[in-house]
Amino acid sequence: MSSPLGAFTSLKVKLSIVIVAAVAVAAITSTVGLRLGWPIWVRPVVAAALSLIMVQFLARGLTSPLRNIDAAARRFGGGDLAARATVSTVDEIGRLASTFNSMADQLAEAERHRRRFVADAAHELRTPVSGLLATVENMADGVTEPTAHELEKLHRQCRRLSALTADLLDLSRLEAGVLELRPSQFDLLDLARAAADEAMVRHPDAEIEVSGPRQEITGDRRHLRRAVDNLVENAAVHGRTALT
Repeated sequence: MSSPLGAFTSLKVKLSIVIVAAVAVAAITSTVGLRLGWPIWVRPVVAAALSLIMVQFLARGLTSPLRNIDAAARRFGGGDLAARATVSTVDEIGRLASTFNSMADQLAEAERHRRRFVADAAHELRTPVSGLLATVENMADGVTEPTAHELEKLHRQCRRLSALTADLLDLSRLEAGVLELRPSQFDLLDLARAAADEAMVRHPDAEIEVSGPRQEITGDRRHLRRAVDNLVENAAVHGRTALT
């Protein structure tokens, strides 16, 4: 049920009207009671009762939006990421509900990204871990010899594990707000060629071509290089065509 004061856009104005109305009702009741000859103890009782009725009537709906926001916040804090407050007024409480909903949307989206990243990381970790385990077990059982080729496979899988764990660490630092970025100027083409050359060493059968104009940029070279390495690695492992 909406409040009779719902048309006002300021909570201060609404509360002021409620207070003034309550005082006015009490004053009028006392004056009428005095003229009608009511006993002195009756007048304040009747005035207080009528003032309370007036306050309840005018304040109807003022507190329900706050209760709605409180309930939504409790549900959201309990894990219900779809919980949202109902925006039923245009005053400060209504704006508070809108702000809460915007915050909830951002947190829910961040949580979806985090879960997707963890799921992807778990999937990516499973492959090199399984490969490492199988290779080491075969060497331990004497099935395969620790040749240069087998050791290179182990080294490649260890590099993938190192890159994935570094990504997880960066994600944790980013969420904590302590990720340190070290911007510097460098040539993007040189970075891409370095990543391609390293990938060709790991995947000699892959066809990787880097071309384009030189482009000086400012950024964190280490993090950008890691991102490019991951892209090239995934393309070299899972791609079916030449990389350009």
